[in-house]
Amino acid sequence: MGCGHTEISHDERGTSNGNGSLKKTYTIIDIEKSDGGFYKKNKTNTYNDIKINPDKLINSEKNYQQIKKNYKVLEKIGTGSFGKVFKVFHIPSEQTRAMKVVKKEATIHQDDDKKFLKEIEVLAMLDHPNILKILEYFYDDNNYYVVTEIVNGGELFDQVQKIRNFSEDKACTIMEQLFSVIRYLHAKGIVHRDLKLENILVETNSDKNNNLVIKLIDFGASNFFKKNLNLSLKIGTPYYIAPEVLDKSYSYKCDLWSCGVIMYILLSGSPPFDGRTDQEIMAKVKLGKFDFDKKIFELVSQEAKNLITELLRIEPQARLTADAALKHPWMLKFKINSDNSAPILKIEKLNTFQPKHKFQQTTIAFLVHQLSSNKMNEGLRLIFQEMDKNKNGRLSYNDLIEGLRKYSDLQFSDEEIVKLMDSLDNDGNGYIEYEEFLRATMNMDTLLTETNLRWLLTFLIQIIPANYQATK
Repeated sequence: MGCGHTEISHDERGTSNGNGSLKKTYTIIDIEKSDGGFYKKNKTNTYNDIKINPDKLINSEKNYQQIKKNYKVLEKIGTGSFGKVFKVFHIPSEQTRAMKVVKKEATIHQDDDKKFLKEIEVLAMLDHPNILKILEYFYDDNNYYVVTEIVNGGELFDQVQKIRNFSEDKACTIMEQLFSVIRYLHAKGIVHRDLKLENILVETNSDKNNNLVIKLIDFGASNFFKKNLNLSLKIGTPYYIAPEVLDKSYSYKCDLWSCGVIMYILLSGSPPFDGRTDQEIMAKVKLGKFDFDKKIFELVSQEAKNLITELLRIEPQARLTADAALKHPWMLKFKINSDNSAPILKIEKLNTFQPKHKFQQTTIAFLVHQLSSNKMNEGLRLIFQEMDKNKNGRLSYNDLIEGLRKYSDLQFSDEEIVKLMDSLDNDGNGYIEYEEFLRATMNMDTLLTETNLRWLLTFLIQIIPANYQATK
């Protein structure tokens, strides 16, 4: 494996036939030079408290024996940008999970000088209902083993192949979820860099409005960024890659270009930039010229075509942000009103969830992260996303006030709201994150079983001294 050229990240790959039909292609990585400039904000503890950050709820250790002891491999289910993915059975919890196995030699593509699998680091700090949840990871001298929740509905790519083109209202619900994820990531200073249909999984069951629920996966190409410092590593997938990435000088706006390509494909079943080879496709991407086929887009609204055009602006500065995309007339026009589908929030649970001991608080947090399932959380996810008015993946003080008024008959004073906010904000960042919301609202009887408590006791004893530091 030499330097100074572009390589495909794994062996098998698809090709386009150039006639507008969508084929799978894989992530390309230019290993000529790296981005450098790895940036990560410092974390500080809240005063006299324990911060429960998402990365503290994940088991990590150099112990391959734990994999053989706790996991049974069921089948291979896919290949990502940097490794293979297996369906596995977690013996202690009797849960089915997904395990991604990555050879350490593959991580030389990572564009910082740490040479560590960035996907682990990024996923570990994220908490969003539409982002794949990491549960634990292991490593030995040769491989990394990343264990995540499993999503059984397959790739969004497969849905497009089956449906060909989505109705605008169905496409809107998908794009709203995707824009919410991208807004969340960009607010945390993270750029995904490989958004594509193959990296969006679909839940087996749609929600109560019969809309697809998505999960963004494969953060192997992601990186941290600073707004005044461009990235330079050429990485992405030909159909979806932004023209400025090909020029090796780009910002987080490259993700919005990919969103535009995805939206175009959802509404038409074909990519806006096509060719028989990767080189042909990327040459068209660099030109940035596309059209709306009259036959395919005849019944598509002008608002939809306008949003696609605003996302596929050749100049990144002119391209919409995720926040602006969420406020676009097309999004507002087709926004699904889910008021009648979301169950009534039981505020009594919020009132009674007041952990008096930090160990209890940590226990609940661990159980919710490790054992709560997508099916178990469906109703609460709907409520959370309805309360999240600006779709940034977390609840503000005002979101909480409006949500309580909407989903409860109880009245709260301003002082009680402040106390409630403080009790739910376990990581002390001034917002209620998704899992913080789940801890306070879900039925704990399904989690606080004798088997589960016995299983996690050993784990908590091991990680609390190392990972949870209370300030004096």
